This record gives sequence, structure tokens and C-alpha cells, in this order.
Amino acid sequence: MSKILGVLPTNVDNSKEDETLSAGSNPLSTIPVPESLTPVPPFPADELLNARHPDLVIIPYKDLTLSLFQKHWRARKAIMVTGMADRVTEDWEPQVFAEIAGMEEAGIVNCETDMVTPEMKLSDFFGGFGRIRPKKGPVEKLKDWPTDSHFRDKLPHQHAKFLELIPVPEYTHPTGSFNMAGHIAESDVPPDLGPKMYAAYGYRPNTTGGTTKLHLDVADAANVMVWTKGHWENGQDGKDYSTHRLSGAIWDLFPPHSLTTLRNYLRQDYADVSKKIHKKFPEKIDDPIHDQTFFLHPAHLVDLQRRHGVTPIRVHQAVGDAIFVPAGFAHQVSNYGDSIKCALDFVSSEGIGVCETLCGEFRKLKKGHGRRGDTLCVAKVVWGVVRSAMLEAGSKQDGEPTATQVPEDVAESVPLSDTPAPTVA
Repeated sequence: MSKILGVLPTNVDNSKEDETLSAGSNPLSTIPVPESLTPVPPFPADELLNARHPDLVIIPYKDLTLSLFQKHWRARKAIMVTGMADRVTEDWEPQVFAEIAGMEEAGIVNCETDMVTPEMKLSDFFGGFGRIRPKKGPVEKLKDWPTDSHFRDKLPHQHAKFLELIPVPEYTHPTGSFNMAGHIAESDVPPDLGPKMYAAYGYRPNTTGGTTKLHLDVADAANVMVWTKGHWENGQDGKDYSTHRLSGAIWDLFPPHSLTTLRNYLRQDYADVSKKIHKKFPEKIDDPIHDQTFFLHPAHLVDLQRRHGVTPIRVHQAVGDAIFVPAGFAHQVSNYGDSIKCALDFVSSEGIGVCETLCGEFRKLKKGHGRRGDTLCVAKVVWGVVRSAMLEAGSKQDGEPTATQVPEDVAESVPLSDTPAPTVA
């Protein structure tokens, strides 16, 4: 039972592991800038990149252990695992997906306008990664390809490779011993928590925007950057110029204790700052985070920090970096380079209470809201763990529920999902 509920043995000594923990260093100062690239002035908010934050822990992969991960995960800290670039294979190259997709078409989303091009050849989309594009060309991302339910069937090789790549398999694998979602019987229709691929172009020099806008996921999440490269644009002088000095993605995360202030800021002050920097802002608001219509630009982040005392966790995700986002952390993502990420969600005992709270928030949203409803069915997850414990202990008796049957009072206590499984950036 202790293994299922994720209880760490009390005799584990973490003192030595703490000595190898890397947090607070800013590696950006050591990143060389090729002479061929056009220097781009840094945003003021980029001073926060990979900076010390009480709710962030950065752990090199070579130092990662299960007990070290659990120590900080139980404290509900965001965790970034670095130093895995050498474990990422060529299976994630854009050309690989262009060849797999062939003439297949899928929806493409304009990240700046949210307009969807319903049918675009995937070979053309992936062919644009890391290439020269028009200076004012759209910043686009792939919409639901392959779908969550078809990832394993469509990309079986990448599916297997990702499960080999992602750290802490005890939590992240669908059958991991500490992944509570893995205890739901197939007959109870377990939630589809991934893996899922995220492919998107990077933003232009001196600009930022939401590749994934501010939102909350109902479950814990892990996201790995598997490919990234800066693209090039045609200048007015006929020369080709690079995009941001950094490739990869920039994440902004907001811990649960900051969300009340953040929601107030989005309702009351976001529009004023947006007008000053000539950015559009949402006018109709149900919940400013759950709506997933806001993106905080650097000017907003600086204003939020200086006037309201909220400092985001701001990290730069390079190839091979894995970001673990605990349920309850609001977050947004901006690609500085053309990027392909792969991610999945999981349910840990440390976050099950937060999952239930978020499900309650989603159910209270207005009818027709894209995130309304229970997207996880926490009651089924908890029952699955209890059932596994009963079977493990050999305590099943005649007349008790079978191993593949959810009691009616549990099944009916929480409504089934009327929205897709939770997604991450």
C-alpha cells in the first residue's frame, strides 16, 4: 500500500543529494552567440530566466534520483531536469514527421490571432521548421496531430522512444507505480493523459507571444523539448536575419499561492498595460486563467512583479530539458525558436487534492465553456488505487466489487468528462 500511495521511506538520507542540486544559476551568460547572428537586446523580464525562485528546483539529469525528485515534488515545487540533450535521438527531426505524414492534412493555428487553417499539408508545415520565412509570416502551431488517442498508433516508434526518454518513470509512465491514473481498469475508461506532441514555429526577433496561453491543467504534467532551432527571415535590405538569440521555449509558471493576485491583475490592470504596448486584450472574461485567452508579455511580467510583488518562475527550456508542472501551477509558453515538444500528464498522490479542487472549478464555469466539466474524474482515480491496494493485500472477499468494476455510488458521484483530456504546452 505504501508503494501505491507514494510514501517515501523515512530512512532515506537526502543530505548528499542536496549537494548536487543545481538551482539558481543562470546558464544564459555562458551561451555563445555566433558572429553570424544578429544580436537581439534582451527583454527586462529575461533577467528572471532560470533565476532562483522558492518554488523552482533545477536538477541535472546525472544527479536525479527518485528520492530527490520526491522530496521536492512533495513540497509541490516545479522541477526542471536538465542535461538530457545527448539522450534525444534524431527520431524527433521535423523531416521525420514530414515523411510520416506525407500528404496528410491537419489544422494549423495562428498563435497570434487564434484563427485555424483547417487543412494544411503537414509536409509543408514541418518543412518550414528552421528555414527562411517571410518577415511578417504567421507564427503557427500544429493542432491535435496526432490526437492523444492515436499517438501510439500513428507514431509507435516515437511513443516508445519518449517513454524511454522521460525522467522519473515511476511517476510519468502510464503504468508507473506512483502514477495513480495507472490504477484505473480499462473497463472504467481511464483518461487519456498522453503522450502528445506539440510542434510550433518560434516568434520573430524582439517579439513575444503565446505559443500556449496562460492556463491551468487538471493533472500533473511533464514536458520534454525534443527538437528546436532558430529560423531566419528576409530583411528589407535583402539579407537574412536570425530570430531570437535563444532557441527553445520560455515558460512562465505561477504557483498556486499567487493565483488570486494574478487573477485580480488580469481583470483590473492587464488591459491598461496592453494598451501602452499596443497589444490586444480579452474583453469577455469568465475566469481569466481557465479561459486560456491571456498571455503576459514582458511588460506585464515586470508590472506584475514591481507593483504586485508576484515574481513568475521563468525558465528557458532547451533540447532535452524536462519541465515538471505540478497541478495547480498556472503557466504559459512562448517559443523563441521553432520547437517540437512531447508531453504527458500523470496523477500523483501529492497532487490529487489539487486535481479535485480544479475539477470543481471547471464544473462551475459557464455552460459552453471549453473547460467546463470534470476532465479527470478523480473519484475513479482514487477508487482505482483503493482497488489495487485491496488486491495487493489479498483482502478481496465475496460480495465486494470486482477488480474491473467501479461502485455505482463512486461512478455517479462525479460526472464524466464532457471535455478532452487535459493538455500542456
